[in-house]
Amino acid sequence: IQLLNASGLADADTADIAVSLAGFDTVEQFAENTLVAIQGLNGVDSSQREAVRNNIQSIITQIKDLKSDTE
Repeated sequence: IQLLNASGLADADTADIAVSLAGFDTVEQFAENTLVAIQGLNGVDSSQREAVRNNIQSIITQIKDLKSDTE
């Protein structure tokens, strides 16, 4: 899963998070936990947090769609 940061900073414009987990539930929980952590960051512009939040929310939605397709 790659979370894109909209900050535009050359040294911190992406955060790569490698996830090798077996279950959708675990990945979904990971995404939700990451979302909570990002919302609590200090010193990060609210528009940056919102951009990352939107990306994570999209990931969660895609996971839920995949889960429903496989059930």
